[in-house]
Amino acid sequence: MCIIIATTFTVTWVPYQLDLIVLLCGNKQHARNALFVLDALETIAYVNSCVNPVIYALMWKPFRQSLIQVRRACV
Repeated sequence: MCIIIATTFTVTWVPYQLDLIVLLCGNKQHARNALFVLDALETIAYVNSCVNPVIYALMWKPFRQSLIQVRRACV
């Protein structure tokens, strides 16, 4: 599970960070489309936060059991 979480983090955040590095280095050709690309990559990076609970819920039985207990307590 740790490998999947780390891989998901890497896949979602590395493109965003690389794009920021390219922008900081001053690539003028890249700067034209920078806002659209940066917004898209930022959205993908933030999706990582939404995917993590799903990964935990699918792969870790104690987490699933805790979610069931919380749901029962709220109903």
